[in-house]
Amino acid sequence: ADRKRKGEVTTRLESEGLQAAVGPTAGAGKAATIGAGAATTATTGAGAALEKPVKRAQQQSVQQKQKQEKQPEQPVEEQQAEEQVQLEHQQQERSAVWDTSGNAVRSRSTKLAFSPYKKREFVESGDIVSHTGLRVNKHVLKSFVSSLILRKDTTAIIKHLSSIEYIAAKAFAQELHGLLRELADAASLALSHEDAMALEGVKRFVGKHLSTLHQPPAPSAVFQLALQEPDDAAVHIDAKRFEQLFNAVDFINKPQKLGPCVLRLDFDNSRNSVAFSPNGKLLASGGNSGSVYIFDKVTGELKGTLRGHSGPVTCIAWNHYGSLLASTSGDRTVK
Repeated sequence: ADRKRKGEVTTRLESEGLQAAVGPTAGAGKAATIGAGAATTATTGAGAALEKPVKRAQQQSVQQKQKQEKQPEQPVEEQQAEEQVQLEHQQQERSAVWDTSGNAVRSRSTKLAFSPYKKREFVESGDIVSHTGLRVNKHVLKSFVSSLILRKDTTAIIKHLSSIEYIAAKAFAQELHGLLRELADAASLALSHEDAMALEGVKRFVGKHLSTLHQPPAPSAVFQLALQEPDDAAVHIDAKRFEQLFNAVDFINKPQKLGPCVLRLDFDNSRNSVAFSPNGKLLASGGNSGSVYIFDKVTGELKGTLRGHSGPVTCIAWNHYGSLLASTSGDRTVK
């Protein structure tokens, strides 16, 4: 009766099952009525907001089902073929990387270098002794042993670096400087005394014959020079397997100990002065050509040429930090 007297209108929200009282009230009654109406409005808005994403998701689900029904089913044979290809790919990925504890190298180039050795031969075809039809894989020669050093696989490192075939392939590909770098890096690992001496023998063999191996007088020169090493040297023992394949010369009174020579550099003209850098990594030399040449002390590789003198270089010297190099010349100048 009170509601009718006050003229209040009751609206029923059928969609949400809620009621909102709207009408003239007084005092606290008015505040309560307005609050109830606001709450009802908020509830109604939230319901509408929730209905939109639900309807959208239902529509998407229906569309996906329609697409699947339209697409023809893939034959069982094709599915099996695809599964077989995926399986072979996964097996290849597992066998292409030799995973070890602490190995964080995962680049594409080193993945190829980490692949099993039997699948990555450095000699692709031909005869390594006579060079008849010889083809080598330069990528393997550059990266394979370096990756073994990263993995610290000392057994495989010794096997490859002491192989006369590997040394001959490096010489054929003009990669002897890289070979000396690999020998130096391998020597920094924790090796047994026997393995360290084996690598030292290989390093001295390559270092003292560096110029000859770069331009060998005969294809079998690498094997012949290896036979001149002491009988217990790793390169000599390995080269004995090939002595029937070329006219090998047997040296009777050859030395049976490693000589003192570690690296030999041959120049095309005389040298008047040489000087090591303070850190011992570089070697500078100057001669009658008027230029100063800077070499890597470990690999013997030419790192740079400094030109500017019009006369022979008579003396060179590094500063204390190895950042500056001074040279004097017969042209009466210091540069």
